[in-house]
Amino acid sequence: MAISKLKYNDITSDKIIFFGDIHGEFETLTYLIKRDAKDFTDTIIIILGDCGIGFYKEQYYKDLFTKMNKTFKNIGTTLIMFRGNHDDPSYYDGKRLNFSNIKVIPDYTVIETKKRNILCIGGGLSVDRVSRKQIEAKSNRYKNVKKIYWENEFPIYNEEKLNEIRDKGINIDVIATHTAPSFFPFKNDTYIESYLSTDDKLAEDLVIERGIMDKIYEYITAFWGTKYWFYGHFHEYRMGKYEKMIYQMMPNNDGISPSYNKSLEELINENK
Repeated sequence: MAISKLKYNDITSDKIIFFGDIHGEFETLTYLIKRDAKDFTDTIIIILGDCGIGFYKEQYYKDLFTKMNKTFKNIGTTLIMFRGNHDDPSYYDGKRLNFSNIKVIPDYTVIETKKRNILCIGGGLSVDRVSRKQIEAKSNRYKNVKKIYWENEFPIYNEEKLNEIRDKGINIDVIATHTAPSFFPFKNDTYIESYLSTDDKLAEDLVIERGIMDKIYEYITAFWGTKYWFYGHFHEYRMGKYEKMIYQMMPNNDGISPSYNKSLEELINENK
């Protein structure tokens, strides 16, 4: 089983930026990059899931990304995206939507840069899945409509992939995910109370989801001693430390412009 890797040996940590969920606001993102082009030259932007891919037909993304790719190539920006819970996982194979400066990558892809290696693992649980299913069912009584929910949204613990990365001697300095382990902060739990009342399995599945992320945490800290973890999903900015791991929860960036776009090196330096 081949390791999925992207190599950017000329990119340093001060040219890597994490964005939280953009929820399909690709044109807004492109506008931002064009507006502030000097800030994004020779830069990698990593979207931490919930990119918003799969709500429209495939040709829409091919046409849109072809146009975006020309802009990004001229500026020197590379956009890398992995799946969240509001994404169609079938697009995230590294091949279906693959351009010179836009990469839609599978889980367990390693991004190799000049100073640090970043492991990307997507997936997460939609707390609003019941209402999404209801909307789909109601709409599909009369006609086929775009998807707004995908059953195979959970993160996956793939020890075989992790072992292969380790056996190849690849060190992981940074982990980037959509959701997070149970001991990292989440959005205030009061926001899911209404969802728990309409979804009998939600509480159980949230425990399963976070258990998967706990196993990933246990593996990477045991074998790599990885010190930095970035995640999205909860639409807020929080930072802190758990054991030896420095974490950053990145806010959603689906407004007019991203609210927090410091480089990886800046984020690391803030938490030393």
